[in-house]
Amino acid sequence: MRYEVSFKPLNGGLEKTFRLQAQQYHALTVGDQGTLSYKGTRFVGFVSRTPDNE
Repeated sequence: MRYEVSFKPLNGGLEKTFRLQAQQYHALTVGDQGTLSYKGTRFVGFVSRTPDNE
């Protein structure tokens, strides 16, 4: 199965879409805000911003 996720910058700009492994995909929640890490076209990680780590 193929998992894809798109990230949209809060300040505008182009949406980025990545293919993820199932475990990475299921760790995300629609509407989360945080910091996206990627290298070229490869997804590296996403850290959600919560009240504890703002």
